[in-house]
Parts: sequence; C-alpha cells; structure tokens
Amino acid sequence: MGSKNFAVLIVMQFMVSCVFGQQSSVQVEKIEMFPVEPRPGESVKIRCFLKNVDPSKKIKPSILWSIRESDSRSWRIIGNGASITDTFNNRLSGRKESDEVYEIVFRPIQETDAGTVKCEITNTEGQIFKLAQLRIYSPPYITYITQDIYSKIGKQVILECRADGFPKPSIKWSRTGEMSAVLYSETFEITSVSREDRGTYRCYAENETPMNKLRQSAEAFVTLTIDFPPTISCDTYTIYQVANINADAEVTCTVEGYPLNNVRWYYSQKDFNIETEITSDQHYKVETIASPDSIKSVLVIRNVNDEQFGDYSIKVEGGFQQIVQKTITLEPMINPEALINQANVFKVHREKFFILFFILNVLC
Repeated sequence: MGSKNFAVLIVMQFMVSCVFGQQSSVQVEKIEMFPVEPRPGESVKIRCFLKNVDPSKKIKPSILWSIRESDSRSWRIIGNGASITDTFNNRLSGRKESDEVYEIVFRPIQETDAGTVKCEITNTEGQIFKLAQLRIYSPPYITYITQDIYSKIGKQVILECRADGFPKPSIKWSRTGEMSAVLYSETFEITSVSREDRGTYRCYAENETPMNKLRQSAEAFVTLTIDFPPTISCDTYTIYQVANINADAEVTCTVEGYPLNNVRWYYSQKDFNIETEITSDQHYKVETIASPDSIKSVLVIRNVNDEQFGDYSIKVEGGFQQIVQKTITLEPMINPEALINQANVFKVHREKFFILFFILNVLC
C-alpha cells in the first residue's frame, strides 16, 4: 500500500473515531426509583443516569422509555427523552434534568402500573439499557369471604377467605374473643360443628414490605350460627328468704339455644297446681338481656311475703316448639330475731330447770 493511501486510511479511521467513538462510549449507568417501595396513590419518580456523555457533540444520546406490564410479554414505548408518548391518562410526565439525567414521573401510581421499566439508548453501542422493577406495594384487601352461615349440629362447615395485595398477603382465621390464631389458611374447615363452635370468625390478611418492613392489614368477618336445642342453667334452685321484712329474693337464669322464641316466668303457690305468668309489676321485676343464641333472665321477687312462697318456673321455647323449663323454689326462713327470742326463752327455762333440780337434790 502506498504511503498516500495509508495516510488517507489513517485520516478516515480518525474521522470515524471522532464522529462515532465518543458517542458509542455513552452508557446507561443506572436507573433509580423513588420511593423504592411505592404504594398506590403516591408520586413515583424514575430517573435514568447516563455516563460518558460529551455535551460538545452535536449528536446527543437518544433516550427511549418503555414499559412491560406484569400481565404482558411485550414492551410498550411510553416516552422519548423528555417527551411522553403515553400519558397514562395524564398521570405520566417526563423531564430532562441534564445531558446525563432523564426522568419520568407517575403521579399518582396505580396497582395496574406494575411491571418493568426500561431506559434505553437507541443510537449507540455498548451497554445501552437498564431495567427497573416497578412494584406497587399495595395493602391487603379482602376479595372474597364466606357469607354468614346457619348450620345444624354435626354438619360440616367450611369458611373461605381470599385477599389480594402486594406482596401477597398471608391469611389467618381467629374467633372473636380469643387471642390466639385458629388457623393460618385461606380455608377454615370444621368437620362436625358443635354448639361451642358458634360465634363470629375473623379473616385477617397481612403483608409486609421487604425493605421498610411496613405492615399493612385488612379484615372481614363471618358469623356462624348453630341450631341446637335450648338449655337452662340458674345460679340457684332453692331460695330461702324471711317473709315480711321488706327484703327481695332474686335468681338469675341463662338460656342457651338457637332459635329461641319465648322466655317466660310462672308462679305456682304451694299446695296449688295453678300457674300464673309473671310480668313486671309491684310484686315482681323481670329483666332480660338477649343475644342471638342466649338469654340472661333475672327474676326479682319484691318484698317477699307469705303468699309468695312456692315454685317459680322459667320456660323457653326452642326450634320445633321444644319446651324446656327449670323450677326454682322459694322457701321460708325463720326470722333471725325470732330465733334469738326463742333462744332467750330456752335459756330462761333452762336456768329455772337447773334451780329446781338443785332444790330437789338438797331436799332429798
């Protein structure tokens, strides 16, 4: 090769290097997102940093923004440099901060925006793009829970609860009034329900962000009602009271069962088989506190007199007209003052007896 041709080749290589060499060395250094764990409704800024950019060059790096959403396999172009081509319903904007820094901003971000964002240099060689995972850390929300259940004893019952959010929330079941968790699962199964299983159950969904350890939760409730025959338990079944001293007698009974229809009190005087229904008046007071499957009933017998001694019955009607009853007996108790008087009389008679006995011994 002649020296002239060699010189021309060197000049051409130098020109190519000058025109393209610097530009080809431009690289995407990094891509950053703030906040790093965005939640729905927040403003999210994604910045793309370039390196080896020569601001004196006429040919500037061409930046292309694109996104591949979580439910898609293809990329969608959303911007070119600072110009936005897909505004996401006016929620996306772009800006050129400098020759080295470009940014896009989601304001506000939505769960459906989750995916992968790419910052790419389209007119260079080398490391021409970087990716950022756009994860939206949404709090849990209940998507499904079993409706309230009515069941008979012995039947199988299945409670279901499903929740969504990111990260995927965990689910646990517990029964209200109990501190410990019943089960960590979306499905809570009771093979054969009993009356003890009745109550309100809580589905509790929780997730936690990996970096900030922010815990978020949601909850929903389902009530399990069990059909079971009524039972009655009372705090006492025999009451002793002194008559005519302006004192009351009281008994409390708890009725459990489902369904519960009528709870009534009746009075039957001793030696008579006639029952009289009791209602609140000057002689009696009936207080009732009811819940769906239990009733607490308090009977107060005011100012007990001789005519009120006898049997008091509480009767309840359950399903299929089942009648259950308990009887409480009000018995008379001797007035303590009368007992004292009787004791004093006995003491006097005993003293007289000993004096007489002593005199007889002396005479004999």
